[in-house]
Amino acid sequence: MRELDEFIAELKQSFGERLLSVVVFGSNANREKDLVKSNVDLMLIFDKFSGEDLQRISPLAKKWIKAKNPYPIMMGLEEFYSSKDVYALEYSDIKWNYEIIYGQDYITNLPIMAGDLRFQAEREVKALLMKLRGFYLQYGNNSKSLREALLRTIKSVLVVFRAILRLRGVQPSVYKKDLIYQISEVFNIDVDIYQILLAEKEKRTHIKSCDLRKIYLKTVNHLASLLLVIDKM
Repeated sequence: MRELDEFIAELKQSFGERLLSVVVFGSNANREKDLVKSNVDLMLIFDKFSGEDLQRISPLAKKWIKAKNPYPIMMGLEEFYSSKDVYALEYSDIKWNYEIIYGQDYITNLPIMAGDLRFQAEREVKALLMKLRGFYLQYGNNSKSLREALLRTIKSVLVVFRAILRLRGVQPSVYKKDLIYQISEVFNIDVDIYQILLAEKEKRTHIKSCDLRKIYLKTVNHLASLLLVIDKM
């Protein structure tokens, strides 16, 4: 991927040995780079990372972001290690599929504590549930807004699903449909609503506007039930 090679070269020139590691994670890690055109999740680890460093990297990152890539995650090494408790969910996902493009591998031996992972999974579902409840008060009669909220919801829920499967010692599937079935089998809960939301997100179906409110409220109920499952883990 030309943009990635150019970005790393510019980072090395600007930061020198202070750039410790460049990590690609997520769905585009460990793929043939010629096949990857955009949407590359990137983590940049420096010896330390200050406001002045942010100013320095800003012009370098503009071309990267313009090529339809997310903002890179940027942090110093000490911050990276000290964040393993509050970012347990994110770090467990990164460890699941990542690729070192440059520098040292600080991820392989990074310990993720089960208690931190469970706590963050519960917190994420609770925050999502509160957000959906409040959102409905304002946009309950707006089909477009409800649809957009549901699409955001399934993305967040799949991250939590991977986390709680790991807590049970189960390797999450890389396929989203199979991941949802794993949750059904391991925790014996109804997951039909999540399959509907995933099909909508992947454009395999289209939820009728007249059904959106019913599905939204059913999603709220299912998240409340999921919260109880996590609380008992």
